[in-house]
Amino acid sequence: MKFFCMTKSILAKKSTSSKTKKQQAATEQENNLNSLNSQQRKAVNDMLKMKKGQYYLSGAAGTGKSYTAYVTMLELLRKKRQKRSKGKILILCPTHIAKLQFTSRLPRRLIEGNNARIDLSTVAAFLGSSPQTDKITGQDHFSRGEFRNADGYCTIFVDESSMIGNHELSEISKASKEIPIFYLGDLNQLKPVMSKSGENLLEEMQGTRLTTQMRSGGPVLELCQKLRKKLIYPEQSQSEKDAFGNTASIHVFESRSDMIEDFLKQLKKSQEPWNIAYLAYTNLAVEHVKKLAHETLYSNEIFAIGEYVRLGRPWVFKGKDLGHRGNILQIKKIIGKETKELARDFICPVYRLSVKNIDLGIEGEIECVSPDDQTQFVDLLDKLYKECRKLFTEKRMDDYELARAEVDRLKDLGNLKSPYAQTIHSAQGRTIPCVYIDTFNIAEQGSGRRRLMYVGCSRTQYDLNTIKITDEDKKEMKQRRLKHRKAHSENNLTTLRELW
Repeated sequence: MKFFCMTKSILAKKSTSSKTKKQQAATEQENNLNSLNSQQRKAVNDMLKMKKGQYYLSGAAGTGKSYTAYVTMLELLRKKRQKRSKGKILILCPTHIAKLQFTSRLPRRLIEGNNARIDLSTVAAFLGSSPQTDKITGQDHFSRGEFRNADGYCTIFVDESSMIGNHELSEISKASKEIPIFYLGDLNQLKPVMSKSGENLLEEMQGTRLTTQMRSGGPVLELCQKLRKKLIYPEQSQSEKDAFGNTASIHVFESRSDMIEDFLKQLKKSQEPWNIAYLAYTNLAVEHVKKLAHETLYSNEIFAIGEYVRLGRPWVFKGKDLGHRGNILQIKKIIGKETKELARDFICPVYRLSVKNIDLGIEGEIECVSPDDQTQFVDLLDKLYKECRKLFTEKRMDDYELARAEVDRLKDLGNLKSPYAQTIHSAQGRTIPCVYIDTFNIAEQGSGRRRLMYVGCSRTQYDLNTIKITDEDKKEMKQRRLKHRKAHSENNLTTLRELW
């Protein structure tokens, strides 16, 4: 009898706890709905009414497209629970980093476990065009994906749609005959890198355009609005408080060295240094600043306890995902290192680290090589890809198998990146509290400068740091562009690195 009473008491507590959680979720969702402005509320109502078809939610960076989609998702799930209807929500993003803004915001119970109500995927994975490994060389490439089915899904959300190509958008749209598809995007942001833009498809859809800025304010907002129409480089520092007491600022430095010096100083002071980012167009500029940041924070240590790194490739530990591309990891312990021959004439230490995924709150172990050795991988892999193809063509299969094994080892171990610097293309979709944008690096590009400036600046939540570009600088840029083109045509990597 006593056992029965205890069991009954435990069940009653669980039931009360469950009810409390549901009440908290309902209150939170009510607050979310009340926080929407009139444009966002209209978009949510429009999307909730749709049974099938396509809808384009557009707007400048920072107008709350993702937040509007988030509130819509929760409301859709709430209504489905009331009707006891089945079907999951699918969120598609062009990159793994773009997925992070949803994984960090959505309740874990909705996206994890066997009863997850929301799935997240890259567009490439959904269409079956995720990186395919060349059977001969081991080099990764993307095949042309096709729509298969959307079985089990009641709704699809497509984020950062301006970065998705015409073919991919056309394939995704095939699902709209059965279920609604909601696209989020801004045609003023970066276009697809390797394929034709799908902006003509997006422009033909019904939808809502958001215009009220929710992310940045003051001078940052004013600059971004101007950049939507023409290329502008800030000439003087500005700062302004909004109604909530938040300060939005633009800081203009006289030189690139001055800006980078301040960037490094702020990294050392910050409790959350991954919320400070240096953005540039070229990988060479990014790699140079990554190295400076590491030396500033961790001196000459290759890996340091407490160091933050960004995961460059998905990693599995003991059969479970430790993280996906873009996740922030903190090094908890350096378990050890072992010098190995990864490729012919390339011997280096391989480190085993105990890490914690800051984004997902899980711990595990990872193997990797130093950032300097990873930099050498780029040139080495290019040589090995060519060698694999040559050996395979000549049917020298024993030598080919050795070269191919070297390729696979290098790709697996080049998996950790610095979180403090990245290209503007890889940053699209992020909101970053403090941005240092290399306007010097952008100004020397031949085309696309306005979009690069707009996307880079519009990542900013509070502080934007730039470099002053003078008329003299613009003349110098033309000469640098000529040198860049010549070095590219001659495949002169030394000169390209000098021109970072």
